[in-house]
This record gives sequence, C-alpha cells and structure tokens, in this order.
Amino acid sequence: GRGVAPGERSVTVEIPSGVSDGTRLRLTGQGEPGARGARAGDLYVQASVQPDPRFIRDGDDLIVRLPLGVAQAALGTTVDVPLLEGGDVQLEIPRGTQPGTAFPIRGKGVRRLGRSGRGDLIVEVQVRVPEVLSNEEEEALRAYAETRGEEVGRPRRRRRGR
Repeated sequence: GRGVAPGERSVTVEIPSGVSDGTRLRLTGQGEPGARGARAGDLYVQASVQPDPRFIRDGDDLIVRLPLGVAQAALGTTVDVPLLEGGDVQLEIPRGTQPGTAFPIRGKGVRRLGRSGRGDLIVEVQVRVPEVLSNEEEEALRAYAETRGEEVGRPRRRRRGR
C-alpha cells in the first residue's frame, strides 16, 4: 500500500453497494480534531463510480442495449444478457420483436441504497440493418421483399470477375 505522510492518517471506508456517482458519505468524528479538546469533525467522502460500458444506469435500474439482426427479431431467438455481478442470463426474444422493445428482468439491477431489493435490468432491442450484403444475401432479401409486396431499390450493378 501507499505510505501515509507525517501528520496524516489512513481511514478505511466501506462503500455500500448501490451508490451513485457523486454520492457523499459522512464519517462522523473522523475529520480534523476540534479546537481546545472539542470532538473531531466529520469526514466527507465523495464516491466516483466508474461506468461499466455494458450498462446504462437509470436510478436503480440498468439498461442493456441488445443488437439483433433483422432475422433474429423477425423469427425470435434466445440471447445471453450480461449481469452486473458477472455471468449472464438467457432471455427469449419472441418472434416479431420490434426495434425499441424493452424486456425487464426483475431484480437484476443495482442494489437499492438504504432500502431492500434491487432495481431491474432492462434489455432494449436495437435491430441492426446490414449495410453491406453479399450477392446471395441481396437476392434472398429481394425475394423476401417480392413475397411481401414491398417495393425496393434497383439491384446494384455487379462487377465482372467476381
């Protein structure tokens, strides 16, 4: 550990789970000694919570943005969703799931500070549309559009020798 400079002391602080960035914790009587024998003041510690790139925090809830392909959203699938404490949970995505659909997983968010229980883990579906298609993928998608009666752009020009 780091050494403590002369005239300073080290204090161990237990940070409760569920604190938000900027939360101030008061350690009663752990501050500077009072003048002429008065009791010591309080020490305030401000928490700086490192964000987790997998989650967006919304109070006690956590949000996970789940990218799905068009076929996965249309036909349904089962996905692994990461959990804050590690590991993951399987979530069944039903057929016909629309972009922006949110699936709450109860009690898998952040521990509620000063209260019992936990927030929720909310899985938001983001449907990815491919930007580049192989010739075979484009042909399959055009056939699909034709069966649905959807008008689409003209076929791209194919290069010779491919």
